[in-house]
Amino acid sequence: MLQSNISWSQIDNRINFSPEWIRSGVRNASNDAVDLVVFNPGAAATLKDGFHFAIGNQSLFRSPSHQYTLGDVAINRSQNGNDMIFPSVYTAYSKNKWAVTGGLFVSGGGATANYPDGSFSTDLIGFMALGAAMGAYTSTSDQYMEASSFYLTGLFGASYEMSDKVSIGANVRYLSALNETSAGLTLTGSPFALPDMPLAIKTTSEASGMGASFGVFVRPNEDWAISARYDMMVPLEFQTNVGTDDFGIFEEGQKDNRDLPAVLATGAKYSISDQLRAEVDFNYYFQSDADWGNSSPVTEERALSAMAGDAYSTALGMEYDINESFMFSLGGLYTVFDFQDRDGYYTTLGAFETVPGTNFSLNTGFRYRLNETFSVNAGVSQVMWEKDQEIRALMLMPMDVVVKTNNKMTAVGLGLNMTF
Repeated sequence: MLQSNISWSQIDNRINFSPEWIRSGVRNASNDAVDLVVFNPGAAATLKDGFHFAIGNQSLFRSPSHQYTLGDVAINRSQNGNDMIFPSVYTAYSKNKWAVTGGLFVSGGGATANYPDGSFSTDLIGFMALGAAMGAYTSTSDQYMEASSFYLTGLFGASYEMSDKVSIGANVRYLSALNETSAGLTLTGSPFALPDMPLAIKTTSEASGMGASFGVFVRPNEDWAISARYDMMVPLEFQTNVGTDDFGIFEEGQKDNRDLPAVLATGAKYSISDQLRAEVDFNYYFQSDADWGNSSPVTEERALSAMAGDAYSTALGMEYDINESFMFSLGGLYTVFDFQDRDGYYTTLGAFETVPGTNFSLNTGFRYRLNETFSVNAGVSQVMWEKDQEIRALMLMPMDVVVKTNNKMTAVGLGLNMTF
């Protein structure tokens, strides 16, 4: 009865594309650094003439967990391990009214779900295996699960300054996505004195796709800057290669869809004074229009994306120039997942392990200019999810089991920018 799609450790539409975003939480209307090629492609032509390059990395310290009770047994599963490498590279060359741009970044995924003592999904697989054993074994032990998802994205584009007030830009994006799963358990407690039986799953799923981004940047006067960007949906069809599957869940070569949804990103920036600037961002994620396949038969195989619904985020940030070299920033982001059927969406493998849902982040950090060529960005973002969210475990019906989920993450970003 288990749905064997590629939702293990799935995280769609990342927003933390650069250390500049980590330190501020807002970047949609900014045109002060080359990470604008992904946040604000319409503004690339407004960069000063010359070559611009940025390299950065983020480290993600995540703590998702879930708890539930079966009979009189309380079960607590939690993540162990962090994601230390989350890179980004951006470049642009600006001359007169034109700019060409490029970049390499992670648009989705970028995280590993590591549960060395097992998780809700391995418990489900264990129940299935015990049922198939027909009494030959009575319990499981040595559960484990590690699943990762990584959407490496390259982009190439151009920007044109139509006037002193308006510029436009566009990018072509190519995504190469890789999902990997390693999980297992041991059947034990045989009443017939059978030896313990270790069982395992090891699979990889790969997909690639292309899309485009379009942006416009408007500066009505010296104090205001306004931007809009539309990222087209990228169709992704994952093909699974099965290394080991002792449970018979996956099929060699099976294909599953998990499109990267389209995004509308807008922003406005206002210079309060020569030293102080404020920015507001709004992003809308068209998840329900994407093809994510269907859910488990327990929910009558409804479309996963329809059950997930769309998502949106609102952010407010500020930057303050302490002096010519040092700039301090602070911001906050509130992201809403508008689930249409949250319990149904959580019937997919990996949902309880990654805990998607409404969250709030607080961002702060600084930029320090070493000289006219080099500058350093550093920031930290603390992300908090709603506590003790209750999800009804439909996969365990007719048992009435409620799973409580919790999640939090600290992201640390560090980057070096060069302009010459």
